[in-house]
Amino acid sequence: MTSSSLYLEDRETESNDSFDTANLLSPGVPLTAYFGFRDEDYYKVAAPRGSEVTFTFKPIDTYIGNTRQVLFNEYVSEATDGLSGLGWWGVHQPSNFGPLYTPSSGMVYVKLSSNGYGAYQITASINGGAAAGEFSQYSLSSSSSSVDEGGTVSIKIATRDLASGTSIPYKISGVSAADVEGNLSGISVFDASGFATVELTLSNDVFMEGDETLTFEAGGASITILVNDTSKSATYSLTNNWDSVDEGSTASFTLTTKYLAAGTAVPYTLSGVSAADVLGGLSGTAVVNSSGVATISVTLLNDNLTEGNETLTVTAGGASASTTVNDTSKKTIVTDVPTLVNVRGGKVFLSSTNPEEIVGTNKFDTVSSNLASHKARITKTSLGWSIQNNDDTQDTDTLVAVERVDFSNGQSHAFDVGTNGNAGKTAKMLTVLFGPQALNNPQYVGIGIATLDHGQTYQELITTALSVSGLASSDQLVSALYRNLTGYEGTAFQKKLYIDMLDSGAITSERLIELAGDAAMQIQTNLINLADTGLAYKQSLPLPKPVSYELSSSAPSIDEGGIISISLLTKNLSAGTSVAYTVSGISADDLANASLSGNFVVDGSGLGQIALSVRADQQTEGPETLTLTAGTASIAVSINDVSLVGVSGGEGGGFGDGAGFGGGGGGD
Repeated sequence: MTSSSLYLEDRETESNDSFDTANLLSPGVPLTAYFGFRDEDYYKVAAPRGSEVTFTFKPIDTYIGNTRQVLFNEYVSEATDGLSGLGWWGVHQPSNFGPLYTPSSGMVYVKLSSNGYGAYQITASINGGAAAGEFSQYSLSSSSSSVDEGGTVSIKIATRDLASGTSIPYKISGVSAADVEGNLSGISVFDASGFATVELTLSNDVFMEGDETLTFEAGGASITILVNDTSKSATYSLTNNWDSVDEGSTASFTLTTKYLAAGTAVPYTLSGVSAADVLGGLSGTAVVNSSGVATISVTLLNDNLTEGNETLTVTAGGASASTTVNDTSKKTIVTDVPTLVNVRGGKVFLSSTNPEEIVGTNKFDTVSSNLASHKARITKTSLGWSIQNNDDTQDTDTLVAVERVDFSNGQSHAFDVGTNGNAGKTAKMLTVLFGPQALNNPQYVGIGIATLDHGQTYQELITTALSVSGLASSDQLVSALYRNLTGYEGTAFQKKLYIDMLDSGAITSERLIELAGDAAMQIQTNLINLADTGLAYKQSLPLPKPVSYELSSSAPSIDEGGIISISLLTKNLSAGTSVAYTVSGISADDLANASLSGNFVVDGSGLGQIALSVRADQQTEGPETLTLTAGTASIAVSINDVSLVGVSGGEGGGFGDGAGFGGGGGGD
């Protein structure tokens, strides 16, 4: 550094010219800085409660000016509100400001001002105060309240008013050192957002110790996490992915295990068929994934031998599952089925008592079966679906690209159960609005499907369903959606975002229900399984379209003696329908017809109109508000009081005081 360099007015190098950009001082560590011309520099230091803070200023160059002075102006954070002080010092010797007593933990700020420019040192020293563990308030949170052995849980330490890079010690108790990967204590470092994160990985020790409670402590705060002992005997379950498969196709089974490590090979055997019926022999191994699940696929050979149907059984870990192997070594019966046109433009196939292969169109197709629903066995196949007569197993229809089956007893079965199918839309709406158990009510399902099949939109169906759900408030709706979607009650914090969005109009109730339904299709087992089972329902009539009401007036206000026109615009009401209205906020005497009720009659466009004549009653009442309500809509119109007061005296009249107030004669 040369003296001449300090004559430059842009010698300033710090970007700390405001309270928000104050540089953080480390206690006892001098910081060298520079004044620009007429510069202000801000600094801060973190101090625990009960401490004394002293700032020391030491000029390095005299170019600040022989007559210049440095102003210390002490600012404090919210945590130390109440401190104040000013100090003036000459520039030729070190100067102290303080000590300042801090009643609570937080940041203490100092501002330096100069009319000159030059170099200086600033030092903050702290004496006494609370113990380090009490310096700031800490809160702990975890990514999960429980973790399996072999799993990882994340602990987040949160605080405020600590510099990025500040370290905090932590310790773990309730488990042994062998239960965690690493040590039972350590150091974590806060980032710029005031968070420090510790990742804990639990050892998969294969010892059957029972569940344990891990306690994590840092900064005087603690949190507990349940460690699930997974060192248990393995369990196995098997399910078939199709109840029947044809020769020449692949049978698929799902093996679900517990307490097995990922990559474990589980042996399985096949029975009920011969080695000549399958590719690869009658045994094999299945490797489980990280979720403990494996898929067993069995390729069935098309042997061209007429053997009749067979039952293939897979056994693994003591569990078994079976599927029927359809003997395709015979001529496929494809019947030219008579068809009708249904309400959605596709075909209605009329089935017979013979086995048939029915192939639908690219539109919406229905099979009208002569079976009662309880006499039919519906099975997912590799081609589509099969419907077997329980009384005659040879009477089996194969359905390809068919969306519905209507049975003779008024029951039906839907296969358009994806997220965009009418059955799928009905299922997800009922699940999130009324709960998963609603799918067990075939009448509810049937009403929803019929309503969509007859042309109403998904939003109209949701609107009608919401109107009968009893969920009147935003909190009630969000609570129900959260519970039905996740299976547990949401906290006030978890629900607040969605309640605020509804109350502010940022999202409609219908849209929130729609989004919840889409999410349910991804996570709700009862909805996911519909792809393999279809959805049973009762043939029903559609719901009427939801009626809406909207009111408007020819003017926002009217004078007494005037006439105002009120219009009612409706949707989904027939021409000639009467809609009752009521008037409130005024008396019947204020209207020319002296009636506070009446009717709109809507025309073919859903519009109805009335005219209200307001009487000039010569009574000084002040302004009034007329409120008209029709259907679910209301509108308010201001009535301006134009009645005059005391316009004439007369004998004994007016507000007489003997002289006749307002020009009239006074009363005796």
